[in-house]
Amino acid sequence: MPTDRRSFERSRNRFVAWVRGRRSPAVLGVAAVWFVLTLAAVLWSEGLGPHVFLSPDEMANRQAAGIISATGRPFLELPFADPENLAHPRPWITRGNVALPIYPPVTLYFYAFLTWLGGFGELLLVLLPASGAAAFAAGMARLLPPGRRWLALFAPALGVSSLYWLFRPWMNICALLTCLCWASNFWSLWRVEKRAGYLSAALLCVGAGVAARPDVAAYVLLAALILGVGAEPKAWRRTFVLVCVAGAFAVVPNLVGNYLVTGQPFRAAYQLVIDGEHPGPTMNPVYKLLELLFFPLTFPGWAFVGHELVRYWIFLQPMWLLLAAQVSLVFVLARRPRSERIAAGLVLVLALVFMISRIEAELFGVGRKEPWIHDSVPRYFSPVFLLASVSPLLALGEAKKRWTFIFGSVALAALAAVSVAQVVWSSQQSVLRHHELAAAEEGWLEKLARLIPRDAMVYTPTRDKVIGDRYLVGSLQEDDPDLGAASMQRAVASSRPVYYWTHRDTPKSMRPLERALGRRNLRLVRIDRGLRLYRVELNAPGAENP
Repeated sequence: MPTDRRSFERSRNRFVAWVRGRRSPAVLGVAAVWFVLTLAAVLWSEGLGPHVFLSPDEMANRQAAGIISATGRPFLELPFADPENLAHPRPWITRGNVALPIYPPVTLYFYAFLTWLGGFGELLLVLLPASGAAAFAAGMARLLPPGRRWLALFAPALGVSSLYWLFRPWMNICALLTCLCWASNFWSLWRVEKRAGYLSAALLCVGAGVAARPDVAAYVLLAALILGVGAEPKAWRRTFVLVCVAGAFAVVPNLVGNYLVTGQPFRAAYQLVIDGEHPGPTMNPVYKLLELLFFPLTFPGWAFVGHELVRYWIFLQPMWLLLAAQVSLVFVLARRPRSERIAAGLVLVLALVFMISRIEAELFGVGRKEPWIHDSVPRYFSPVFLLASVSPLLALGEAKKRWTFIFGSVALAALAAVSVAQVVWSSQQSVLRHHELAAAEEGWLEKLARLIPRDAMVYTPTRDKVIGDRYLVGSLQEDDPDLGAASMQRAVASSRPVYYWTHRDTPKSMRPLERALGRRNLRLVRIDRGLRLYRVELNAPGAENP
């Protein structure tokens, strides 16, 4: 017992010395500020266990998690035959008599595990992004000189889009960003304390993030390898092995998940969508794999790519400030070894290729006059935005001239302030807007519950993100009303109540659907004018079934 007591006291003394060390208070303080702010923002915007969401992606993850926690498999049973591929919410795809979620299986099963845990799991889900913001701020503080560690208070806010998506825990990109934030924290520990175990932890966090978003695996793992070798060239073998282990840590769970979802380990559900939307000639399997890893989307042409890069790096406020701040790389790298300069140059090229590969003409937000942080392109770019916030902080921390430091601090404070304003209240889907819209949508659900029976099939163009957790949902393609009418006809023939809810259509915009339904002897009967809720009924008895 005395030996055990002395061992305990030594451990306690080491812990106290670490907390009281000259570096720790500032690091812990910065981390605590961002942990509290992020947790408060997430809880205020959507609370624990939300049932309405801003995007169909979040609702799909929520639905799939509930199904998996109950049955073990993410199969949404369809109420009738669905050759139109519409008898389900948008982010699902019909296969046989079930629909499959199209998102990475690892994240779906992780959400399912948290759902199975109940209230504790819901709390854990919002704690994770809060811990990610805190870890990123702490990592940046650790890399700054002791007297300037307060600059890390700006760190999570500089990336704008990366901060925004950290506030959306039901999005897969949030899981990726959280893991990358923790990777940066362990990376900073490795750079400061020179212990190889921290590098291992950093790369395992990278692997966990890639598992959540395997579509970025090639770029993220390759960037981690380049930066690791550049930081310590003599240990390149160890870094290479660790990156391979991180890759396996990401790939193996996804192979198992793919098998559970599609029945084929090397075929993900989203590949079924891509193959269906862009059928092409049969190609060499190796070439097809490389294309899927590096250019999964359809390349829209250099003019279009250049236009979108300008839109989201300059006209998306305040991204031009972050872009201008990249000049600081010159000063940061000037003081670094040659291997680190080469690595940084290669990662910059890799980041540019990554951004080019994530632009497609059909993405959400593309084509709109004004860009927003909730568009698909800045969501895909968010890991790059997170990386771009590092160099200006390091340059400012190393600034020797007083006026350079003062001017730089004011500029970064302005960038952080405008970024927080965009995320919290001034953008179209800000935290404030999310909070207000969630309250309004909960009110819609209460009204719908009084008007629509629980076993009804409800078709909607975009409101599946509101009702997906309560009703059987059918999707409508607004550019193809005949396809929607065909699916509605099948739903009516299945002897269940069928409704159409849009909440925004005008009588003029509904005419194509009404004409398509009329050709199938169906009609829309208005149930509620304010909600724009309609019931789909037969015009006359004896109508032919599909």
